[in-house]
Amino acid sequence: MSTLKKQMDLIKRIPLIDNESILDAIYDLINTNETDIVQFTKEEEEQVLRALDQVKNGQVVSNEEGNREIQKWL
Repeated sequence: MSTLKKQMDLIKRIPLIDNESILDAIYDLINTNETDIVQFTKEEEEQVLRALDQVKNGQVVSNEEGNREIQKWL
């Protein structure tokens, strides 16, 4: 779908949304720019730190290996 079609689709669909949490999420996305600081929850921070430890300890796989593993699951 082209960018213009996506924009037009959103313009049509947003007024039909009654769920305030969805509207809040859309609003936050639209008003976020790439320089905004992301605030992690404690759980998210712990997950990031675990992942960094895994990288430091060599517990990683290549993109190709990861894709092969995903294909096995599908």
